Amino acid sequence: MDVVAITSASSYNPDDVNASFQRLFSLLGLDPDNPFKEIIKPGMTVFIKPNMVASTWRKSCKDKGDIFSVITHPSIIELIADYCDIALKGKGRIIIGDNPSIDANFEELMILTGLRKLETKYRVPCEIIDMRPLYCDNLKNYGMKEKMVQQSGDPRGDITINLQDKSQFYGRDPKLFRGVFNEREETIEAHSGDNQLYTFGRSLFDADVLISVPKLKTHVKAGVTLNLKGLVGSITNKNQLVHWSIGSPETGGDEYSSISELEASKHTKVTRRGAWPGNDTIWRMIVDLYTALNTKDRQYITIVDGIVGGQGSGPFCPDAIKSNVILGAFDFLSMDIVATRLMGIDPMKIKYLDHYIKSDYHYYDSITVRSDFIDTNQFFTSHSKYLDFKVEEKWDVIKYRPNNKPIKKYHIGYTTGVYDLFHIGHLNLLKKAKDLCDYLIVGVTTDELVSYKHKKAVIPFEERIRIIESIKYVDKAVPQTTMNKKVAWEQYHFDVMFVGDDWKGTDKWNEYEEQFKKLQVDIVYFPYTKGTSSTLLNETLLKIRGE
Repeated sequence: MDVVAITSASSYNPDDVNASFQRLFSLLGLDPDNPFKEIIKPGMTVFIKPNMVASTWRKSCKDKGDIFSVITHPSIIELIADYCDIALKGKGRIIIGDNPSIDANFEELMILTGLRKLETKYRVPCEIIDMRPLYCDNLKNYGMKEKMVQQSGDPRGDITINLQDKSQFYGRDPKLFRGVFNEREETIEAHSGDNQLYTFGRSLFDADVLISVPKLKTHVKAGVTLNLKGLVGSITNKNQLVHWSIGSPETGGDEYSSISELEASKHTKVTRRGAWPGNDTIWRMIVDLYTALNTKDRQYITIVDGIVGGQGSGPFCPDAIKSNVILGAFDFLSMDIVATRLMGIDPMKIKYLDHYIKSDYHYYDSITVRSDFIDTNQFFTSHSKYLDFKVEEKWDVIKYRPNNKPIKKYHIGYTTGVYDLFHIGHLNLLKKAKDLCDYLIVGVTTDELVSYKHKKAVIPFEERIRIIESIKYVDKAVPQTTMNKKVAWEQYHFDVMFVGDDWKGTDKWNEYEEQFKKLQVDIVYFPYTKGTSSTLLNETLLKIRGE
């Protein structure tokens, strides 16, 4: 059972932070004087990874408030390092580092945070490192690898992990993948076939203990940015990080939500690529990073800085919110699930968290939430919105809504049919499908394709699709021009397909089950409504007409 603790924190004053830490340690059952002694042993190397994504506000940010709504506050980092030094007892090493956004000025970060003083504070060696081998000193050059400034990077080098078929990108066509740089060949090569590569800084990867210290903050591409999304800051080859697939859903991409939005982006100074809930790429990268990190055994600690949180247009342009909390745990995933719910966001609407929740690797019942100031009974199902962080309008779908219908299991559902002589059985199936997903896409078989059954539709395709798109349970009706469901998935990226149960167990659908399992797509079989079918209706009409 994983324990996540939540306590109040009034300010970043060192005395206030220490008082909050003491309450946090008590909730976690730790020794207040040496809280990390069971995890950090003398002689170990401890890597502390804060969120140091930016050194200043980007010019594109509309409002420029508290920069510590963007990055981890140094008072949190310093106190964690203090307790690490106590546990190490003069033997071992502390490394504080990050691989921040490619345009972040690290020396500006050091001046802003004052962290360099820690390099001479402790009995053990303490280093502050920037793991980036490349730095963008002018955002006008963003994406142009040849114009990046070369840096020394991680002093201990790096290590590449190949996830192969354990990657969420395995089996997917990489031709539309986009990393940090315009040179996509490197990104495509890193995620082609059995190559599923992620290169970590060795200082972080080889550490005995990894302490993650993220901000409590929203994110316009992933929904939230906490521990798992923060692992982007552990990768030294940023072009391996697939943030979106170029184009729109109509062309197989998720860079923009529609072709019209894509076209409009060509005439705007600041583009917002991949910044919408339909981004079906970035969550896969986040899950991969967590999978790759866990290929090595190590100890984990996470403390989330939520004294000032970031809501709205994170990670770079959030609005500051005085959330006045600090959270602590020993499991990154459990922390992210709890922190997300605390923000007033539904964890099952965050794709990378939902991946684990649906697979039962980490479900709510396996997490104990403790707090000294909020009621944690039925924490995940309570009607409370807790901190109620604001999100961008297009991200409103992820907000927790206790008074709505039960949380749906799937995001995008897909089903198909001829829908000739539409009847109550069709309606029942569509209603059941919509009850299980947020967005239901229905493929209506074209007249040309109906012939595969050596039949002819009574009602022409143009009328059948108009009937389907007018039904309230259907979010989008599309032509079905091929019986190959994998082709449909490549276009619509659904995470569940609904099928009549007469197909269950057939060779064809057994094969689909194997294919879709690799893509993390479920197949749900629905029983047909007894006594009703288009064939039966047609036969009845023929008898009535005397034909």
